[in-house]
Amino acid sequence: MTPHRHHRLGYVLAGLLAVGAMALTACGSDDTEAAASGERKLTKITIGASSDWPQQPMRWGEEKGFWAEEGLDPEFVEPPDDPSAQIAAVAKGDLTFSFGPTSIFIRAIEEGAPVKIVGSGFRSKGPFWFIAGNHIETFADLKGKTVGTVIPAGSLHTYASVILQENGIDPKRDVKLVANGGGPEGYGTLLTGQVDATISEQPFATQVEADGKGKVLARGWKYLPRYHTGSVIAGQRLIDEDPELLRRILRAYYRIYTEAKANYDEYIPWLQEQNPDLDPKIVEQAIRAEDDIWDANPDVDPEAIRETQEIEVREGNQKEVFPFEDVIDLRFIPKEYVKPFSYEVGER
Repeated sequence: MTPHRHHRLGYVLAGLLAVGAMALTACGSDDTEAAASGERKLTKITIGASSDWPQQPMRWGEEKGFWAEEGLDPEFVEPPDDPSAQIAAVAKGDLTFSFGPTSIFIRAIEEGAPVKIVGSGFRSKGPFWFIAGNHIETFADLKGKTVGTVIPAGSLHTYASVILQENGIDPKRDVKLVANGGGPEGYGTLLTGQVDATISEQPFATQVEADGKGKVLARGWKYLPRYHTGSVIAGQRLIDEDPELLRRILRAYYRIYTEAKANYDEYIPWLQEQNPDLDPKIVEQAIRAEDDIWDANPDVDPEAIRETQEIEVREGNQKEVFPFEDVIDLRFIPKEYVKPFSYEVGER
């Protein structure tokens, strides 16, 4: 396996240092009392939230009024597939904040992107599942076969590589690694036999077994429990000029994910309605399958960030480990949602 700089961070981010002078689109805080109505005016924000169902709690939160209670009027925008373009959108203010891969965010910030990691995602451990076709019984059967890693040099690629190594498979010699895309595209490559196994996410890990099309060989967070996978980023201009707006955004974000998990009896039926093409049982099983990593903890563990970077250095995706304080700013996280870090993984 030869690591690739798939996202061309240096190229995409080269011009981002100049964006500090640009206007912060849709992010300005405006909480003045409306003269006519006497009601609080909601601040418009633009959120990078994909239509993938793990990020749909943010839309559920809008229906519940949680954003409005913080004085926020969110617009949900599908973030770019390329994380470097996502970072650029946050840096310019086209996105007020967004959720994505910690390792790629760290590299981008160190290369000059004017953004910071301002908290963990609603889950910081990797919700990745190693799934295989029915003709694969064990990892040993993968020798000489093709394995999908979604994209080169990304978090899922790292998970796939480590899982293979820990199961006696040399990803450089024993298998052919291919970038097969994520979501339905990547799942489709397994169903059509283009790959024999792939790293994937929910609901596909549940669906492949329910449909009798394959099996789960491994759960990613069981192999890399301290690899920090998901973070929230905000632009440096927002951090400097409207920290109170950022505090309100983060307070709403972590409240929404906390409430959704605490109210499965309400949230799961809502999610099932949003995904009419999926069997409702698959939706519920897939959500519950990741209970142990959905913690909505805004805090970021410095040791996990160090270990994450060390893994990326070993995988050839990063040259060195960068200081925690250079890339992360935790001044704005809501302390009421902070929890102790836990890395109990149980059996693989």
